[in-house]
Amino acid sequence: MKAAAEAKAKAEARTRAQAEAQAKAAAEAATQARVSEIDRYRGRIRDKIRGKANVPDNVRGRPEVQVRITILPGGDVLDIVIVKSSGNSVYDSAIERAIRSAQPLPVPSEPELFATFRSLTLNIQHER
Repeated sequence: MKAAAEAKAKAEARTRAQAEAQAKAAAEAATQARVSEIDRYRGRIRDKIRGKANVPDNVRGRPEVQVRITILPGGDVLDIVIVKSSGNSVYDSAIERAIRSAQPLPVPSEPELFATFRSLTLNIQHER
């Protein structure tokens, strides 16, 4: 009788361990899907800004500016802060103008995902 109880306890422990492993894998998959969706939105926002950028021809090299954009639900821009200048004020100003003209920015409509975009920091590099 004791052996049967031990075997049953071991089987239950195995079942619990398998269920926990499956739950952990599902949680990791959900987290990865969320990160992937956030990355897609960040890319769409960056692409829209670059598409609106009217960078003068005298900007040479590959300047990169880091901006923090405060975004309202719906994609309107509340504020733009240059976190790290590219070292070229003409380029930095062109990117600021591009951000304003790119409104509304493509942001997720789901509140929990949008929270990630309320204060968004992006690096934008000049490409010709």
